[in-house]
Amino acid sequence: MKLTLLTRKGCHLCDDMKTLIIKLENYEGLEFKEIDISGNIKLLQLWDTEIPVLLLGEKIIARHRTSKDALEKVLTAALANETNAETGIPT
Repeated sequence: MKLTLLTRKGCHLCDDMKTLIIKLENYEGLEFKEIDISGNIKLLQLWDTEIPVLLLGEKIIARHRTSKDALEKVLTAALANETNAETGIPT
């Protein structure tokens, strides 16, 4: 699973979300990437007032704020779906 955080310098909400992500445990294989939108005009046009934005793959799972519980719920469900897809066992 790949988590991508769209952020920029000086964004305290971005810092809060990054701290929350770093503290996640029990998610083996979770990749985390942070993208600063400041240097990318296209990303700035799309996301300027929306950051932080957290994506799981290409799906938006959080904007502005989230909680540890909400984030863990989404990740646990995604991991279960990923595991079931690999085994062919329906959820």
